[in-house]
Amino acid sequence: MAKTTVSPIVSLALAVLLSAACDVFSSEPVEVLVSVDPRQFIVGDSSKITVTAVNRSWHRFRVSGCEMGYQVFDSAGNFVAPLWLCVSDLTYPPHLERRGTLVKTYTWCGQTFKADPLWLPPGVYRVYGVLDAAEVRAISSPVTVELLEG
Repeated sequence: MAKTTVSPIVSLALAVLLSAACDVFSSEPVEVLVSVDPRQFIVGDSSKITVTAVNRSWHRFRVSGCEMGYQVFDSAGNFVAPLWLCVSDLTYPPHLERRGTLVKTYTWCGQTFKADPLWLPPGVYRVYGVLDAAEVRAISSPVTVELLEG
């Protein structure tokens, strides 16, 4: 019986093709990441929230400027910020390209969407990055933020 061998080049090519095929059929085509800097700040001071959507698929997704953002929850799990006011962002790309990345940056000062009180009390909050487009939805893992008394 003849022994069959596969060359290293063929093995490598097969491995690359199989990994690409798995990626195309990924159940999570878009990953959303969030970062907050600083993660500890005095209420009224500002913190920068960066939301990044990474398209891990070979598909292109339509995204408007209002569909990517962040959400803040208190320690009891209540949604507390931000107030969703959408202003058209003409510089924002309308698509999340194949294997592409979109990044949006926000400034948050510890405000709530409620009229009274306007400022959240000191404490621990969870911040999530969110992509809620018609073709794809994803949410990040939370980042813990601590609001300090001024």
